[in-house]
Amino acid sequence: MPFRPWLYFPASVSHRLAPLGLSAMGLFRTYQKIECRPLTWRGLKFSNPLGLAAGADKNARNVSDWWTFGLGFVEVGTVTLAAQKGNPGKVIDRIGRQGAVWNKLGFPSEGSEEVLKRLQRLPAPRYTPVFVNIGKNRSTANENAASE
Repeated sequence: MPFRPWLYFPASVSHRLAPLGLSAMGLFRTYQKIECRPLTWRGLKFSNPLGLAAGADKNARNVSDWWTFGLGFVEVGTVTLAAQKGNPGKVIDRIGRQGAVWNKLGFPSEGSEEVLKRLQRLPAPRYTPVFVNIGKNRSTANENAASE
């Protein structure tokens, strides 16, 4: 079994350190192409169907680093209109025997304007489509979610 040092830290610490580790790896990696059948969906071209779902890169801080793994797409978020903190208290932990992690982070977000600025600064060429998962702020009533 490979050595996994992050398993010796509490899950919340590993969760906070993961983006730093990813950035460090990105410094030493170049874009890797995954040999897989490309596809086109709704006019978008994907080099392969393997991608990153929202939740791993909530504020689009590591898109370029994720690209080095050869993903076919990257989805960032969940992004909220206004910046907001995550849920209070213990929000992430491991379930040891199952090898699982649970989270109730909420939608911690730096806000849509910050994420947009970060996405606009991405270097060209852009290797994949980048999607943004959008959620409502905690303070927004459900009936106003589409307009706020």
